[in-house]
Amino acid sequence: VVIDGDNTIYNNFSMVVLLEHFKNKFLFTSDIEILAQGELYQYFKDIDVLKVEHHALNYASHTSYLNQLNPKYAVICDLDDVTAPYLAHNTVYNLKEKGTTIFRTMVSGDVTITSSYNKITANADETFDLYGVNYNLYEGIPIPPNSDLNNYLTPNVYNSINSSNTATL
Repeated sequence: VVIDGDNTIYNNFSMVVLLEHFKNKFLFTSDIEILAQGELYQYFKDIDVLKVEHHALNYASHTSYLNQLNPKYAVICDLDDVTAPYLAHNTVYNLKEKGTTIFRTMVSGDVTITSSYNKITANADETFDLYGVNYNLYEGIPIPPNSDLNNYLTPNVYNSINSSNTATL
């Protein structure tokens, strides 16, 4: 499948697995992206453990998808220190707003989550602090396209409309 010329969407064909162990539900989402999330969220709800898709890299999860899944726990399988800054902050923000406990393998190492009838336990502590800042990247003061970023001197939360200023950041 090809969209916009050269951009493929093969990740949206990744296998998604729902594991039910007694009353506990685990959803393993592989590398799905927003397109597949839009299709999937209508089928799955009230998940206990979500393995966050695609290492949480650069893909913000649909709010409606996360609201329907409503996970109690989320596991992010980080790649390394180099890619960690590229985590989808909106996904993490939305999960934290829902009260989801988030584990990162880069910080905790192997995360083992055990299911026994109606109880879930984990071998790690919650380790995600969103780099010490609690914010949603879609909130804040918008920076209009073609703005001179040298004029923004006051510390605040800003956002770039449609990534229009990314090249000059």
